[in-house]
Amino acid sequence: FVAGREKSNKKRNSDVQTISNELAKMKAKAAGTEFDTDAFLEELREKHPDKGDAIKFVAGREKSNKKRNSDVQTISNELAKMKAKAAGTEFDTDAFLEELREK
Repeated sequence: FVAGREKSNKKRNSDVQTISNELAKMKAKAAGTEFDTDAFLEELREKHPDKGDAIKFVAGREKSNKKRNSDVQTISNELAKMKAKAAGTEFDTDAFLEELREK
């Protein structure tokens, strides 16, 4: 049982790596243009129905990364606005970030 599970996990990890690599190649190829990750992953699901779990995992990770990047951008924008507003005065970045954490 354990050996079978290990083999299954190894295969899944290999599939996840393969899908991640294909996604990275396509994103690099589309540099400077709009790239539809969801459409690409859907196309992969159709071509490789046996790799559905790996594709689902990669899609979930992409969604999570997109959300995190969006959050980072929002905080960076807020920080820049507050610094601009405080131009000519001392601005406490740490206090500002602590205030954001509390929200």
